[in-house]
Amino acid sequence: MSLVKLRVFATLMPTDQQRREQRASLSGTLFLQIGETFFPSFEWHDLTSCVLARWVIQSLSVTSSSAEIVHDFMDGPYRFGLQHDFTSHRTTCRLYEQFGEKSAEEIIDFPRYLASLRGAAKGILNEACAMRMENRKDFDDLQSGLKQIVSLENAIRMSRFQRG
Repeated sequence: MSLVKLRVFATLMPTDQQRREQRASLSGTLFLQIGETFFPSFEWHDLTSCVLARWVIQSLSVTSSSAEIVHDFMDGPYRFGLQHDFTSHRTTCRLYEQFGEKSAEEIIDFPRYLASLRGAAKGILNEACAMRMENRKDFDDLQSGLKQIVSLENAIRMSRFQRG
């Protein structure tokens, strides 16, 4: 069975008001691609910096819990859940739309998802620095989470190597 790629896309597009307010979270585009599906939709607008920071922290729990870890979008009723099966070492991604109805379920390549999440977070941090807007709590959380993702990626690599 081949694993489906779950990719994260994020860019910053702060409003004028967000640029003036030093403490405001920054909006932009934030969406997923799972296989050929864009979720919630291509170029979805959301509060990119705070939602992405929350996803980074939540994603760190996926391989240490058998429970589904739910990741919410800020705007709209959209969310996705990740659940790791310790017996098969597979991670399931479930997409939820309005009223909590499941719209899709796929077995994903979790290390590739982490790499995509790390890339999206680094991209957002670089964009914020280029705009001179990096001194916000969301970005401190992203920076901290990035270090933890790299550690988790290394631990996954080591466990794969040890399993043979």
